[in-house]
Amino acid sequence: MRRITLTQKELEALQYIAEGHSNPEIAELMSVSPQTVKNRVSIILQKTHTYNRTQAATMYLKGELEEYISEETRKHGVLLQAQRLYQPGTGQ
Repeated sequence: MRRITLTQKELEALQYIAEGHSNPEIAELMSVSPQTVKNRVSIILQKTHTYNRTQAATMYLKGELEEYISEETRKHGVLLQAQRLYQPGTGQ
């Protein structure tokens, strides 16, 4: 059985979500339509079994989504710096 993983574009969108950007802002940053971002967010939630973007972003920042990141994506360094933003105990 094939493992479900997030694409590079999905991880990029997830990073922007974790940084607090809205869908229209993410669309502009990624040079795509807002509908494309909406679709990507829905796919991210399905793949990660999360209920909302806040839950997905929190899991991402805590490094709890490693199982959803393929080796190929890891090699391309898509996990930019979002996990460094999360500092347990500081409320950040």
